[in-house]
Amino acid sequence: LRVGRMPMRSPTTAKTTGGRLILTSRLDNLTIDYGMDANRVKRNALVENAQGHLHFRTWPEVRQETFGVFGQADMSLGEGRLLRGGLRVDRHRSRINSNLAGMSIANNTLPWVSNETREEARKTQSDTQVSGLLRYEHAFNQALTGFVGLSRTIRQPDANERYFFHPRQQRIGNPAL
Repeated sequence: LRVGRMPMRSPTTAKTTGGRLILTSRLDNLTIDYGMDANRVKRNALVENAQGHLHFRTWPEVRQETFGVFGQADMSLGEGRLLRGGLRVDRHRSRINSNLAGMSIANNTLPWVSNETREEARKTQSDTQVSGLLRYEHAFNQALTGFVGLSRTIRQPDANERYFFHPRQQRIGNPAL
C-alpha cells in the first residue's frame, strides 16, 4: 500500500463467532426444520506508515451481530412432488467505536464527510428483517427436477458498505443503510 510516495501498511483483524441449533420434526408427509442461529463479526483496520504512525481507520472496531430464528416445512404431495415453505426473522445490530484516536467515518475533520454521516456512524444501527420462501417442486424423472417458487431474502450491509473510510480516495460507507 502506498499513499503518494510513502509506503503504508494496513493491519487488519476480523474475528467471527457464532453457532446454530436446528431441530427436525416429522409428521406423516410433513418434515419441519426449525431453529435459531447467531453470529458476531468484529473487524478492525487502520492505515499507518512504515514507522507505525496512525493515519486513519478504515474499519474503526466494527461489530456486527445477527440473531435469527427460522422454520422450514417440506410436505410430500405424492410421487416426485414437494411443497416447501420457509420463514426467517433476523435481528441485526451494527456499531463502531467512535472514540478511537485517528480519523474514521465518525471522527474526522474532512469537509466531504457530512455532519449527518458522522452522527449516523456514532449510533448503533438496529434492524429486524423477515425473509420467506414458498416453492413447489416436481421430479420429472431421476435426473430432472423442476420448481417454481417465490422468495424474499434480505441481506444486511457489511462493514465496507456501512463504515469504510478512506480520506485520500474520498470514499466512505453509508452507516444509515
